Amino acid sequence: MTNELDCVLTKGYRSIFVECKSTKDPDEGFYLTLDSLADHFGIGFKKVLVMVTDTSSRAFSKYDSRGKQMDIITISRKSELKDVGKKLIEIMKM
Repeated sequence: MTNELDCVLTKGYRSIFVECKSTKDPDEGFYLTLDSLADHFGIGFKKVLVMVTDTSSRAFSKYDSRGKQMDIITISRKSELKDVGKKLIEIMKM
């Protein structure tokens, strides 16, 4: 199995790994893969999952909560996706 990075944002000494998914059914594997890649490549990275999905589903709530435990920021709400660039800039400043 091969994993790839969808996007790595770096400014100064700050970096963000971004994984992008569009799915009907969220999957814990998205979070596990992102967490594993970030751990493999270094420390101090912010981890962000940009996921287009139904945010009202039980599956989304379950995996979003699990992602928070893994220090993964999930961007899925329509308002956040609309201005995803601004949201990533905010995360970079955190």
